[in-house]
Amino acid sequence: MRAFVTGSGGFIGRHLVGHLEVMGWQVIAPGRTEVDLATLPVVDLAARMASVDVVFHLAGRAHRGGRDDAVHHERDNVRATERAFEAAVAARAQRFVFMSSARVLGERSTRPLTESDPVRPAGPYAESKARAERLLAAQRDRGIAISVVRAPLVYGAGVGANFLRLLDAIGRGLPLPIGAAMAPRSQIAVRNLVDLLVRCTVHGGTFAVLHGRDDVDYSTYDLALALAAQMKRPLRAPAVPPSIVIGAATLLGRGAMARRLFEPAQLDDTSTRALLDWQPPQSSADALLETVRWWRQR
Repeated sequence: MRAFVTGSGGFIGRHLVGHLEVMGWQVIAPGRTEVDLATLPVVDLAARMASVDVVFHLAGRAHRGGRDDAVHHERDNVRATERAFEAAVAARAQRFVFMSSARVLGERSTRPLTESDPVRPAGPYAESKARAERLLAAQRDRGIAISVVRAPLVYGAGVGANFLRLLDAIGRGLPLPIGAAMAPRSQIAVRNLVDLLVRCTVHGGTFAVLHGRDDVDYSTYDLALALAAQMKRPLRAPAVPPSIVIGAATLLGRGAMARRLFEPAQLDDTSTRALLDWQPPQSSADALLETVRWWRQR
């Protein structure tokens, strides 16, 4: 099997490329400086995809909290997806796998959300991912199978952003005002997500929206507690009322991020597991231990 992987230099992309190569796939993984998906002519991009079986489209502009820019998200998450898909069609690839986000369903849930629940994106990042999903859904009769994979928080060796900051804070023994953050939230280990992305390539059907998650939905507090246990460090997490934490964070321009710490956000992946006959191969405990080991050695 031959694969073309966009976003191969990112956190998920590096793990996917490594996994595919171990499986014996031939992988074409251009770097960001080699291919600008939003501007490279489709015919040139298709030439780079020649003879591939699967295109994994992971490239895109990540969520950046208060620095979101709608124009840049439109360019990098919508226009680039459209061009990558058109190139995959022109190259006669068999399948296009698109990395979306659970955030297209909204910032919170009152129950685990299924693949058929209505999208309620909030903010430029989630809105751009939702538009990319709609774009692909409208192309389901183009002769190429399409898999849209929604993931919640992704963690594992090499993780960055807020998860790395959480690891650093626990490791340094800093107080974290999350003792009251007990709402369940879905997460997925990067090894499990990569396994799901590859599993997408063997199921039937022309279009599918798929959800991925670990077997355990940790609250923010329970996630921090589990990480602290793996580090063998005490967790300093006073139960500060959420209103105080959110109010203080809002003054710093981080109110939306603080609210997510205390609100439930769960995915239901029952249909995905049944469709693909899939189970996450790595337990949450093992994934957290692997992440902590990487953190210690980096």
